Amino acid sequence: MGESGESQGSTGNPHAYRIVIIFIMLYFVTKEFAEAGVVMLSVPFALIGGVLPAVYSRIQFLSCSLGWVYRLVRSGDRNRAW
Repeated sequence: MGESGESQGSTGNPHAYRIVIIFIMLYFVTKEFAEAGVVMLSVPFALIGGVLPAVYSRIQFLSCSLGWVYRLVRSGDRNRAW
């Protein structure tokens, strides 16, 4: 136990619970364990595939990330024409 009085103990990793909850929600949507697993495994690869090219091509990361956020916001608005 450190000076702050916190200890890991049996509480485990709180992020693991979140991943399990997301997996369960995906299972309820897809009704297949395999498809939910494929979606869970594809997310890290998609993030790597989006971030690494931006880093290696020396694009200004701030402008690149702002473009991603803009695209996400626009994709949520289904009433607008592209």
